[in-house]
Amino acid sequence: MSTFSIYRTLIMILISLSFFSCDKNGNPYLSSFKFKCEINDVKYKDQMPLFLPPGAQRSPAIEYVKYKEDNYIQFASSITPEDKQTRYSEYHVIFRIPMEKNISLGQTYHFEPIQGKEIINDSDNDIYLEGNNQFVCLTSSNDSVNTCYCGTGTVVFTAFNLVSQKAEGKVEFTFPYLPLDGVPGELKLKGEFACGIDKTY
Repeated sequence: MSTFSIYRTLIMILISLSFFSCDKNGNPYLSSFKFKCEINDVKYKDQMPLFLPPGAQRSPAIEYVKYKEDNYIQFASSITPEDKQTRYSEYHVIFRIPMEKNISLGQTYHFEPIQGKEIINDSDNDIYLEGNNQFVCLTSSNDSVNTCYCGTGTVVFTAFNLVSQKAEGKVEFTFPYLPLDGVPGELKLKGEFACGIDKTY
């Protein structure tokens, strides 16, 4: 098969996928993987299209990481207000749990920030990222993009299967928050997620 034929075939496949991945109004079909939550009574959501182009970053998602002596899972999600007309911030949420043994369904995993390191800048992130630390943090895309807010809270898994690579659970977190107006406050996040598990080993 010539190079031209290969390119033509690939283009036809991509066109077919784009045609079948949208409804009659042109809106993409959505995946069952999603993270729905409320932050201070404002509804947020992260839900991927059902079909993604090769190499696209999935969100929400859990990575199962084995690095040297450290084994952990790390959840990541970029959430936006369900009401697109609002001017509320968008957020990126990450939590990490060491994997000394398999995740236990129904167990409550508790999170506490390092004392005095509840609000940190990019240059200080290593204090949480190095080693097998359990933490949850949040960043804002609209306010202080270089500031990470590390919170308290809980995660409970209702499903976690490394064979089917699927996970589900519930979260409740409280974060300190310092918006651009300089008035300190709190962000209370409560929600549920269903996502895939990617192995990085």
